[in-house]
Amino acid sequence: MSQMVASSTNESASSSPQMSAMRSQENTCSSSLSSSSTMPGAPKSDASSLPPITTSSLPTDRQRLIANQSWDKISARHPIGCKNSTPDTETLIDYAATILEMRLADVVRHRRDVKNSRSQASSMVSEDGLINGVKIAPTAVAGEMYEVDIDEGKLEDLEGLQPPSIVLLSSNCRAQVRAYVRRIASMYHDNRYHALEHAVHVTMSANKLLEMLHEGGPVDPDDDTKDMKKFAVSLGASYQSDESSVSSTESTSGKATTAAAPRPISVSNDKPRQIQPVSSYDNAQRPPPPSLNVSLNDFDRIPRPKKPKRTSSTYLIYSDTFTKFSFVFAAIIHDVDHQGVPNARLVVENDPIVQLYDGISVAEKHSIKVAFRTLNESEFDEFRSLVFESPDDRLHMHHIVTNLVVNTDIASPERAQSSKVRWEEAFSKGAPPPGPLPFGRLSLAGHSPSSEIATVTASEPRLVSMETKVPSYKDPAPIASMCKETRRNSLKRVLQLNGGQTVEYFTATNHEDSRMALRHSVVIETMLNVADVAHSMQSWELFLFWNRNLFEELYDAYKGGRSENNPANGWYENQLFFYKIYVLPLAAKMQMCGVFGRRGGEFLRNAILIRDQWEREGDQITKDMIVSVERESLSSA
Repeated sequence: MSQMVASSTNESASSSPQMSAMRSQENTCSSSLSSSSTMPGAPKSDASSLPPITTSSLPTDRQRLIANQSWDKISARHPIGCKNSTPDTETLIDYAATILEMRLADVVRHRRDVKNSRSQASSMVSEDGLINGVKIAPTAVAGEMYEVDIDEGKLEDLEGLQPPSIVLLSSNCRAQVRAYVRRIASMYHDNRYHALEHAVHVTMSANKLLEMLHEGGPVDPDDDTKDMKKFAVSLGASYQSDESSVSSTESTSGKATTAAAPRPISVSNDKPRQIQPVSSYDNAQRPPPPSLNVSLNDFDRIPRPKKPKRTSSTYLIYSDTFTKFSFVFAAIIHDVDHQGVPNARLVVENDPIVQLYDGISVAEKHSIKVAFRTLNESEFDEFRSLVFESPDDRLHMHHIVTNLVVNTDIASPERAQSSKVRWEEAFSKGAPPPGPLPFGRLSLAGHSPSSEIATVTASEPRLVSMETKVPSYKDPAPIASMCKETRRNSLKRVLQLNGGQTVEYFTATNHEDSRMALRHSVVIETMLNVADVAHSMQSWELFLFWNRNLFEELYDAYKGGRSENNPANGWYENQLFFYKIYVLPLAAKMQMCGVFGRRGGEFLRNAILIRDQWEREGDQITKDMIVSVERESLSSA
């Protein structure tokens, strides 16, 4: 669950150029609404009104709309970012249910293909070795591939053969999927930010990330000269493996080394650059390092990461239909029954759910429990039986969803630490050096015996110290051995605590498989984190819309006595700091992991564009927003 820090206002209290532009956007919203209105909501459907989804079904209008939205324009509102074009509940349900149906149909199709590939091929062969009278010769792999000796006169007979249409989701199953989404939707509170529309936006963004896995193509091997980490060092910064910021560079011996000061951001107030988020990746554009001290001027200087030496460019995510379904399921339910206040407030108020989950990631764990408890109800039997073909499927999906949803608690130091360890283990090169573990160095102020983990409390991003103590020995050999074993054991504990399914792969005899499995898990967790704060990496309009909603939610909590912190204090500065310690490093991970090919730099590029525009205009926007929100609060009192 995200706790982003920024906002805007759609109502001007001054005549600033920024607010004039926003007023113009409101007028566009109003005119568009009068001509096209909002997209009509989908009526409640029962089984009789829903055709089954088959292997020959054509895409629906909603499916086409979802598929055609570019990453920077994802929204259930039309026009995007328009506060007056609020989609009705049934429209939001239809978006979420359509995505869930598509991903579940893929799961069923894949299972059928796996089960029937051999049996179908074998059943086509008669005892005399003919398929419809055509002589065939089986290859060495019997039952999988056939070389067909086709007579000229019978070629047309083969070409006319069409596989039968197979039902993937019955009408009744579709009705149950939509009933389930409707039930989940009813348990989202009417919050300003953590509400049903946010869940649907996260789900649509998560689904788009799955579609983008192969859109970028492979990374160009000709650019295998440097990686982002080496280039960051050359700029005087070190790439951090988690939601942290730039620190002084350190050598493998643990001693600080001298580095050139990073170039400051140069911003021209005379000619403000307008945001133009990319929807495709230009070969000439290369992603900057994850530092606040970078701008778009650095893009042409920064090489893409090395092409990973692996058998799958997406760590098997692209072909894993069950993980994809679990991924969008987690997005839909990740904030269900959210009360509109952070976990820290629930602990202060001694909310009943706090005791159930030991005070750690309580809202996230509660959402998981609500989602699976609801799924187990009898009215969703067919839907559930299709998802869980075996008891292993139930356990596997619960593990995936737990990892994903708990990982959205960006205010939890424990979550930040586990993510850091897992990412470092998945993408580090070689064994850790002797001395303090390298993933313990996350300080903004230079090297330190403690690590500083980026977290967010309400509207204020902060760094939390996490001690990493390693006993010292005179002989460096046992130190190196101990560091390696400690690192491995730490990873296993994290996996077990978070319910990770990849722990079973960590054996000394199968290191490559274990690394592949861990990367698979870590990448999808990173992808959901990105989807959860997608507006910070999409477009300026979406950024302004969602962050005003967050400000209003936090302000409501403050005025209602559920927070001691007025979010208006330091809002502008807090947003810049949040980009520095969380958004930019997170966007850089999308490039570093390599699964998005040439599109991997799109997230970081968009984030820098938005950050730069906020740096120029956000101070005045914040002042105007505060006046607007306070006025609305007084008028509604």
